[in-house]
Amino acid sequence: MKRLRIVAVACLSLFLLVFCAGCGESTTSEVEENITSSDSTETTVWEEPAYTFPSGPEVAHGTIALSHWYQSMSELYNDTKYVVIGRVFLQEFPSTSQSKASYVQVWIDEVLSGDMQINQMITVSEIGFRFANGDEASVNAVPLLRPGERVLLFLDGPWELVAPWDTGYSLVGDYQGKFFYNQEENAWYPAGLLGNQVALMFSDAAEPLSDEEFRMKLQDVIENK
Repeated sequence: MKRLRIVAVACLSLFLLVFCAGCGESTTSEVEENITSSDSTETTVWEEPAYTFPSGPEVAHGTIALSHWYQSMSELYNDTKYVVIGRVFLQEFPSTSQSKASYVQVWIDEVLSGDMQINQMITVSEIGFRFANGDEASVNAVPLLRPGERVLLFLDGPWELVAPWDTGYSLVGDYQGKFFYNQEENAWYPAGLLGNQVALMFSDAAEPLSDEEFRMKLQDVIENK
């Protein structure tokens, strides 16, 4: 009887050893598969584009008028829910001809105002249009948001957007709600400076500002709202 017990215990131990080893291999394989799948998706969809900076007005065969002119950054901020700094990854136009909007994916690096979270990708819409022949139009020929740009955005939302974007945010004040970062100069450019009606500028940000100076001005605007 004692011998039978020893044999039974040995068999049970061997079974558990084989079973657990199988479980470990299965779990490891699954984790590796998930990591591979995740890495593959991220590389394919969210590969960071090379840095770019817009050089001037859009080469467009049509322009859209500014819907409202904010005379100062302070005035713009009064209608703003979030102020963020991020990088543009992807730009798309809706397939429907009725929509005059350009949609971009922006990775959030900094949140200067509002309760938005950093290290997330958001959809941002702005007024823009692409014709069937490929020509584009923007407000006062100001450059649209393009992949590779580092930008500071004044945003409102979130809003329901047309499919497949579902939800996202919109620029406040059309192009007035975006600033382009010039990496070589370490300076921020109001978007209006790159359009065809430079006269329509902020009283407190009418020219390129160094990163330090711009942040100080913006902090003053936020604190004195």
